[in-house]
Amino acid sequence: MVRDTGDRGLMGLGALIILIAILLAASVAALVLISTNQSLVRRHEQTQKEKTQSIQHPIIVEMVKGWDGNADGDIDRLGVVVRLHWGDDPINFNRTVVMVDSNAINCTSIYYGSLSASTCEYTLNYLRQGSDWEQDYLHPGDMVEMRFSGSNLLGGVEDMDSKFTFMPSHGMPTRLRVEIPRRIYPANMELWPLND
Repeated sequence: MVRDTGDRGLMGLGALIILIAILLAASVAALVLISTNQSLVRRHEQTQKEKTQSIQHPIIVEMVKGWDGNADGDIDRLGVVVRLHWGDDPINFNRTVVMVDSNAINCTSIYYGSLSASTCEYTLNYLRQGSDWEQDYLHPGDMVEMRFSGSNLLGGVEDMDSKFTFMPSHGMPTRLRVEIPRRIYPANMELWPLND
């Protein structure tokens, strides 16, 4: 009896084509999974990097303004507008100290609320209240003006290298350098950032 090897060869060739198709489909699926995994890893690393940066310096200073309330050219009130990164823990101003190194400011440590001495304190003005607003706290979404005035400021004294360090109860301090001029005009003048 003679066997017909042509049918066997065709069956083997068909099986080989099916095997190659399965391997090709599996390699495409593996490539898609690897690509998705790499994308997720990159996104996670970016999120962690942003979160780490905000933990290090939770207070973001938006601007510093000087106000002349009696038209003599002296700064009568200094306002520092601050906010938080989204997702950061709230900051309690009662536990936040502002360290100052400036000839134009009378105090080296300025406190709020229960920590404040009668002469070295700042007050708060909420410019924007976020969804979790709470008095004496800075939450993500809030924008607060920290006001320094009265005997804290030495009118008519210039310091072109004033240093502020905002020290919340958690996270790293935020440092800021501001030029405080002897006189300001107009009566409401932005001191930082300067738009050259």
